[in-house]
Amino acid sequence: FETDTINFDTGGTQRLRINSSGNAVFSGNIDANGDLDVDGRTELDITNISETLNVTGISTFQDDVFVGTGATVGFGTTAYFRDHARAVFGDNENFEIFRNTQAASGPYNEIKSNSGNIRIRNHDTSASGKYFYLQSEIVSLRSHTNNHAFIECFAGAQVDLYHNNSLKLST
Repeated sequence: FETDTINFDTGGTQRLRINSSGNAVFSGNIDANGDLDVDGRTELDITNISETLNVTGISTFQDDVFVGTGATVGFGTTAYFRDHARAVFGDNENFEIFRNTQAASGPYNEIKSNSGNIRIRNHDTSASGKYFYLQSEIVSLRSHTNNHAFIECFAGAQVDLYHNNSLKLST
């Protein structure tokens, strides 16, 4: 019997151990029928939360986070994604947004669809004169394999139009 540890045993099995530092170790399920207030670090290893889990402060996830069908995910004002992290959408992961900093041609950001169309739409019909802007020093419209140019626009210079990857008009 250790004098600095309190043990609770049932049926010859240790169920609870409290040491002199105040640490409690449970060796079975804990059924808390009221609020649980935790001040300090908390780990939820394997969870199946069927009600509401409210987290205040910064939450760090080391693995994928899955959101169920019909669920709503809310972010305060910003969602941060590290380099090479992806925001993936669809049951078959057919749409993604990501940043790649190790590409041979330098860092780039990508919106990628593996099925279906991508529509970017300005749906503001409140007045005429609404624009859709692509802003860059060079704008290039190319095939999905990136080896056929359609249109290339250069700030302060020419616009090139191509047919079958052959330059047809340059302004």
